[in-house]
Amino acid sequence: FAAMATATAPSRRAWRTPRRTSGRAAARRGSRSGGRVGGDAKEEVLFDVDRGWSQDVWEWSEDVDECDDGWDTHETHVERDEQESVKLADLDVPKRLLARLERSEARQKKLEGRKTAHRTTTKRRARPSLRVVAGKARGTRLVAAEDSTTRPMMENVREAVFDMLLSHESRHVADAAGGGMFLGTQLRWLDLYAGTGSVGIEAMSRGVVEGHFVEADAWCVSHVLQRNLTIAGCKDQGVVHTLTVEKFMENTRNNPQVAGGTFDFISVTPPYPEADFTALLDMLESSPLVHSETVLVIEYPKKAKDQMREMCGSLVKFRDRKYGRTRVAIYGPL
Repeated sequence: FAAMATATAPSRRAWRTPRRTSGRAAARRGSRSGGRVGGDAKEEVLFDVDRGWSQDVWEWSEDVDECDDGWDTHETHVERDEQESVKLADLDVPKRLLARLERSEARQKKLEGRKTAHRTTTKRRARPSLRVVAGKARGTRLVAAEDSTTRPMMENVREAVFDMLLSHESRHVADAAGGGMFLGTQLRWLDLYAGTGSVGIEAMSRGVVEGHFVEADAWCVSHVLQRNLTIAGCKDQGVVHTLTVEKFMENTRNNPQVAGGTFDFISVTPPYPEADFTALLDMLESSPLVHSETVLVIEYPKKAKDQMREMCGSLVKFRDRKYGRTRVAIYGPL
């Protein structure tokens, strides 16, 4: 058998198994490369473009299925892992091309190292995103994380929720200066899955005397939630619990005074993919933080509508509104 290696420019051709070609095509290739032609021809592309170059080798044989390398063109399939294990020295590759390949691999490793370093050192950032709709902090811009780790309640939904609460509750007074309606000043609010804290801050802006925020993400607490409480002037009224909602409810089950007692309003805005709303309702129904006059505000996706039952303990679902892909259910006393 005769073989001849011809170096070519970088191409996009990937490794291929040997392929059968006609004698006429082999003759044309043989005449171009100066090789001997006899019978059928076989072409092998020995290097992938990732290596920076490729090499075509033509081998001619009277019977292409009995080549000197033992390959069967009809049954052999060369996997990429096998390609990586090819020893360049055994292929008699020109030194110039070997040097070029080494430089290309070095550049690739350097680039991958930079990408890895960027991924591991990229910092989470917070940016102005929301505003307080009404009350003493009306128009105040709150910050939210740039990534998708938090999903704050949209402003139009928040405004609609408080409008429904004010229309249902008798514990509010007019506030001309604040541009809206105030809730009673002796009320307490619990914001579960607080994230940015926008719901609880909206409540405190509208007159709620004390707000508790439960959020498990420590970065979000320190860089978003605490910052928003300061921006809105509610830092002295807000109490932050940095732990999961499940752990918080477990801690308060036997000792409600951990959270200061019962709450008049509880808002629940969980991350949709992780939420089991049936379990959430069960947890709230048995919690000592809920009394007979508590109002529950639960935001949920429309696909979870079947999980939102009509009663949560003694509380009745008196509102269930749709806002795009989001729904809000409100439970309270009759």
